[in-house]
Amino acid sequence: MAQLTKAQVRDDAYDIYREDGSRYAAIRFEVRGRDLGTTVKEAIDKIAKNVQIPRGYHLEWSGEYDSEKRAEARLLFIVPLTIFLIFIILYTMFRSFKWRC
Repeated sequence: MAQLTKAQVRDDAYDIYREDGSRYAAIRFEVRGRDLGTTVKEAIDKIAKNVQIPRGYHLEWSGEYDSEKRAEARLLFIVPLTIFLIFIILYTMFRSFKWRC
């Protein structure tokens, strides 16, 4: 991580969590002055290029970024469906593909 960021060693409490038979340590990533999606995507790309992760380890990006990605996936489904339903309603009302003002 020090290759990509300014890392600080602090005398704070830290935890190593266990979930599904695996241990993990959460790393906090704060974004200021930029949008979250672009910043995290850039961090993912830089880490993939510059950091070799040892066998048996993996990275998982979660939190607000994960929520944003899930919302984006829902919108990619809901927006076209909504436009289609509006089109069907308009066709039902006017019985034509051409609407006149």
